[in-house]
Amino acid sequence: MTDQPLLDVRDLRIAYHGRDGHTLGVAGIDFQLKAGEILAIVGESGSGKSTTAAALVGLLAGNAQIESGSIRLAGQELTTASERHWQNIRGRSVGFVPQDPGLSLDPVKRVGHQLVEALTLHGVPKPLARQRSLALLREVGLPGVERVARGYPHQLSGGMRQRV
Repeated sequence: MTDQPLLDVRDLRIAYHGRDGHTLGVAGIDFQLKAGEILAIVGESGSGKSTTAAALVGLLAGNAQIESGSIRLAGQELTTASERHWQNIRGRSVGFVPQDPGLSLDPVKRVGHQLVEALTLHGVPKPLARQRSLALLREVGLPGVERVARGYPHQLSGGMRQRV
């Protein structure tokens, strides 16, 4: 393993802007993560964990803004990255599993349809996307992948939804 961090976050400050001014949501977090390492960000409710995670994947709320600091992924600065750049790396180089996996799946669409949709957004041709979606469900250890793909998110356990 190299000594260079894969992810390097320095003095990251994120504020939420509203009618009453701004509120600091993240007040200067620093960490480094090398390839193969695991990091847990823990803290009280409202301490900025989810805001930090959203910044790491370029999905801050509309009223949130990075005020200062740096997020570097494989040496590349992301705090000034365009949405197009985020689309190229999100899901390929960086991603996150939300605390409540039920919120990441559309409750009115079948699981398989959502997987096919995500794969086609990443350039997989639709005919191959169906096969690949079933293969991915197998890879994460879900039993009865055809049934899972035909089902809706509410028909899966929390652990199954998290693996999807």
